[in-house]
Amino acid sequence: MFKNDLNNTGYTTSIGPIKPVVLWKQNINGEPTYSSPVIYNSVAFIGSSDKNLYAINITNGDKIWSFKTNSNIQSIPLVYKDKVFIGSQDDYLYAIYINNGSMAWKFYEDGPVMSTPTVYDGVIYVGSSNDGLYAINSSNGQQIWNFNNGDLVLGKPAIYNGIIYFGSADGLFYAFYLNGTKYWSFDTESEIYLSPVIYNNSVFFGDRDGDLFRFSLNGTSIWNTTTYGMIISSPSVYDGILYVPSDEYLYAINTSDGDTIWEFKAGDFIESSPIISNGIVYFGDDDGNLYAVNVTNKNIIFKYKLGNYVESTPAIVNNVLYIGSDNGNKGYLYAIANDNIPPVISFNCNKLYQLHKNETCTVVISDNIRLSNVTCNGKLYTTNSSKFDVNINLNTSKYGYKFINCTAYDVAGNKQFGSFKYKIISNGQDIIYRNIDAHGLEVKLVKYFIYLSIIVSFLYIIKKIRKHKHRRLK
Repeated sequence: MFKNDLNNTGYTTSIGPIKPVVLWKQNINGEPTYSSPVIYNSVAFIGSSDKNLYAINITNGDKIWSFKTNSNIQSIPLVYKDKVFIGSQDDYLYAIYINNGSMAWKFYEDGPVMSTPTVYDGVIYVGSSNDGLYAINSSNGQQIWNFNNGDLVLGKPAIYNGIIYFGSADGLFYAFYLNGTKYWSFDTESEIYLSPVIYNNSVFFGDRDGDLFRFSLNGTSIWNTTTYGMIISSPSVYDGILYVPSDEYLYAINTSDGDTIWEFKAGDFIESSPIISNGIVYFGDDDGNLYAVNVTNKNIIFKYKLGNYVESTPAIVNNVLYIGSDNGNKGYLYAIANDNIPPVISFNCNKLYQLHKNETCTVVISDNIRLSNVTCNGKLYTTNSSKFDVNINLNTSKYGYKFINCTAYDVAGNKQFGSFKYKIISNGQDIIYRNIDAHGLEVKLVKYFIYLSIIVSFLYIIKKIRKHKHRRLK
């Protein structure tokens, strides 16, 4: 879900990159991408100016399917149950089946649908360019109610405790019950384009004049402050700090009193909404960079060039950041990870105890980003899989310690070495071998072999003694 939850906080527990590396990038049919990705079940969904909604495999960047509308898509997808919902500037909201990209239904809104939908209890709430806010049944696309103020509702509404909060280009900020009855409204006297944020029993929103407001959830004003420019991108919040884009600045504002803690100047307008992860705020910029800024002291951790404009909002899932960009009239979706986490190699070889056989040892590689290649005992095994079998030839006259040596490289060039040690303890016609586990301990079967040898020796001695006694009796 865009901004990660119904409250639009923009905070994620998944850890974003510190030293970025591109795992893959996928060209979105040669058109700019102003939509933002949403990740669900290892699939990224993103709209494009080429009129298509795309489903992309996040493992390798391959396209799974695309669905074509009749106009540009700037809306951000919403995934709910078995469907993905997306608005198009052809005046329709579409419901598309996740598994195959076919259309379940479409709903006409009498104006371009650039708003990002949200969902609660099976009802889709989405804005319109001309008709305010709609409530639509997610199963069949039937209208439940519509608040028609004759103006644009662009942002994603926020929902909390049975109330839906949203702003409009008519300058009013609204709170409605989920049955379509108005709860309260406030006139900012300037257009509202962004998605509001709910935090600490309050709702935060800004307007095109650069004013930022905090209201109680029942409509009482708590404070307002002013930034240097327009607030047209949605703020995010974490740990009592609101991060607000305004023109080329990102502000850190204390949620308690509205005071500015710091301000960070980027290279151009910030039309991306920030995402907060592990003490870092990530956002795109119209200078073509992805920025990562320390939330405590506003120091730049990195800025990473992606294209001409980056208006897309990042999504961070399983420690990988996904974001769209405009690369000179070509749109791309990027997957970006940290480049200093090497893969981890482990071995599943605990069944090596049989005789006269070629055995296999399963090698498992925990790939933190994506593997480039893997070699074991000099043989290249895979570039796409993180689990495979290595053959062990035990029909050998040589005995002693043997090794499986594997080296794995990821796409960032990080190298990891892993080794598994086993031992052949006899040779000839009676090859007996035992594996030694990852801690260097031989399996218990070695003890059984020793006990058997002692017993055989003891029986041999008894036999010799009896034979000697028999000779003396003669």
